Amino acid sequence: MPRLLLGLSLALLLSPTLQGEEPDRAAIRKKMEKAMGPLPGADRKVPLDAKVEGEEKLDGYVRRKVTFAVEKGDRVPAWLLIPNTATKDKKAPAMLCLHQTINIGKDEPVGLGKQDSKAQALHLVQRGYVCLAPDYPSFGEYKYDFQAAFKRGDYQSGTMKAIWNNMRAVDYLQSLREVDGERIGVIGHSLGGHNSMFTAAFDERLKVVVSSCGFCSFAKYYGGT
Repeated sequence: MPRLLLGLSLALLLSPTLQGEEPDRAAIRKKMEKAMGPLPGADRKVPLDAKVEGEEKLDGYVRRKVTFAVEKGDRVPAWLLIPNTATKDKKAPAMLCLHQTINIGKDEPVGLGKQDSKAQALHLVQRGYVCLAPDYPSFGEYKYDFQAAFKRGDYQSGTMKAIWNNMRAVDYLQSLREVDGERIGVIGHSLGGHNSMFTAAFDERLKVVVSSCGFCSFAKYYGGT
């Protein structure tokens, strides 16, 4: 690459954040809320009341089907993968694993789908991470009526509902004795990819974000609509 072009490329990459300046997170979140609607307040929270619906001991890890409460009258189904190496005395890092737009929802990240490249939770638990793969509202086993929620005024967008659920999922991960609550990240593909970024913008407990095929210029996405 010619030296001038290389210099221009590096200049574009060196954002204020990379130069050591902290982004104005509050301002960013306010702009997001203009498009997505407001993030619910803490009064929306209810006890997690986590329940284990089933458990399988697999090669090197345990897979549990769980549900947990995210708000009054609403429970999220999820898969929880715990490596055998994680214990209360040897806590492991954790990843929230968000699925793409696919009917089977949470099943794909844990390896129950057809595409191995989308089985992020399976790959990560084999590397020693505790992984939580929830269903996005209206996918998998999670029945959710968006129109009724909008009519009640609970949310202005499905995106903000997903952000809220994912933040409660982080609450759940931090409640687990096998999890190091200071070492939690989020990963997702497509639908899960952009929700990974959106959730991390509101939840600073997420220390790393991995987004696969998850973001583009909104002006170009479906003609800006």
